[in-house]
Amino acid sequence: MNRYGLLTLVFVHALVGCSDDKTGFGSGGGGSGATWKKPVVEPVKRMSGKRNSAGESVSASPAKDTFNVAQSAGKVDIVWVVDQSGSMKTETTNVQNNLKDFISKVNARIDARHALIASRTRGLALDIDALGIASEKVKQIDQEVRSNDALSIAASAFTRPDAPRNPAVASRFAGIQGTLVDFFRPGVRPIVVVVTDDNAEGVDQTNFISILEDKTNSIGIKPLVYAFAGLENSSAAGKCDIAAVGTAYSELANASTPKAEVFDICQADWTESFKKLTEGIFVAAENSFRLKKPAAKILKVSVNGKAIDASAYTYTAGTLTVRPEALETAGGGTIQVVVDYQP
Repeated sequence: MNRYGLLTLVFVHALVGCSDDKTGFGSGGGGSGATWKKPVVEPVKRMSGKRNSAGESVSASPAKDTFNVAQSAGKVDIVWVVDQSGSMKTETTNVQNNLKDFISKVNARIDARHALIASRTRGLALDIDALGIASEKVKQIDQEVRSNDALSIAASAFTRPDAPRNPAVASRFAGIQGTLVDFFRPGVRPIVVVVTDDNAEGVDQTNFISILEDKTNSIGIKPLVYAFAGLENSSAAGKCDIAAVGTAYSELANASTPKAEVFDICQADWTESFKKLTEGIFVAAENSFRLKKPAAKILKVSVNGKAIDASAYTYTAGTLTVRPEALETAGGGTIQVVVDYQP
């Protein structure tokens, strides 16, 4: 190899040595033969939440919201609309046999008003006075209920007496228009319980809610709808005959918040269904409180200075709901609810 070839080999070797250097520069120490490499920069990770000067996570200070409750229990207004057509003999008897106990159990825990829409003399007559529970909180509207009429009748009863008659409501119910408006209380959500072996017509699942939510002509509140009605399998195994599946009531129950239920009208014993209905009404009567900030954790809930058990309340989407029995006080009147929570 001649002198020029040897020099070329040495130069190439020096370049290879530079490329293997991990510092980003050649071994020449940054001289004219050094090769610079762009350093790899890791992306900066953003820190969530509040942090101190050292970058350490710091929890938000606990918050405390205070609410004054005007009464010691929730309110609910309940109306029963009972089909009195000839095929309903067993079912109207079931209502008559269970209604007194139902009203007694509901009134023992919450502030409720009760109405029954049914004729005292026509069809399969029902008379709430015969139950021996006369009270200013109990009322019967004397109107015969036929197979498909339940929601139309209820809509008329909830329409203000001076409002124009809704064209969806049959004109024959004009005489009871507004009869629940003054009896039921402003701002209290009503619970409608229908008992029928047929489906609804005229007023049904498509318009019943909108009629009641009309603040100009009606109460302006979305009702909770329960029913004892025909289900898809109601006539199975010869349990009973139904005129039609109560699809209107099933759809209204599913659309209720909290979700309501349709009980099989063909069941022989209605005891368990009345129990479920009663519990559902207690849930609907719970008291809810909107917190000022979203809560990551509820630390404590106190009623008149005394902490209540965590099983007595729930928290969902910014709203704390307390079961009515946790708000009961010996003296009644105004009570104070204090919620300590971690935002």
